[in-house]
Amino acid sequence: MNTQELINKEVLTAEERDFLNSTNPEWVKEFLFHNSWNNTYLNLDVYSEVKHEERQFEMETGLPSDIEEDFDIEECSMYKDWEKEQYLKEEFGGTW
Repeated sequence: MNTQELINKEVLTAEERDFLNSTNPEWVKEFLFHNSWNNTYLNLDVYSEVKHEERQFEMETGLPSDIEEDFDIEECSMYKDWEKEQYLKEEFGGTW
């Protein structure tokens, strides 16, 4: 295993953590967080909460997280579907 490659990974296995602990225990203690539910280690030196939240936004909305200021929501197909659904609800009542 290559130490530098492992240090740059976001999620490490227990085996990878053990290897790094044998070569660089101070770094392991400072930057690795143990996920006990799946026995993996999150590298806090690489992990970004901002990137995590951007990804969550994309998954929840279907829109890219880096929407440009001139992004026209009315041109988005998801918005058009939503707008159509709202019109049908108002016109005919009920849910579609």
